Amino acid sequence: MSTEEPSDRNADDLFLEVVEEVATREGIDPTQLTPLQETIDVDSLCDVLETADDSVRIEFRYMGYQVVVHGDGTSHVKPSPSQQPASAD
Repeated sequence: MSTEEPSDRNADDLFLEVVEEVATREGIDPTQLTPLQETIDVDSLCDVLETADDSVRIEFRYMGYQVVVHGDGTSHVKPSPSQQPASAD
């Protein structure tokens, strides 16, 4: 995990962190994942995030995960609802 304050991070670092988090959850090297650029327009999202305030929230799906990126430079990665195991009743 980065020791930088969220506001000190740039958007490129943020998206690299998302890819690394998904790779870790999948137990594979990040280079084995589909490039993030094939899922979203990373350059455009970087442009948005570089001028975004804390209220900005961008959501997208990547490799079966729900990704939420906030304007403050934080992100969250979790399995998409369709990827989560059903609860045993």
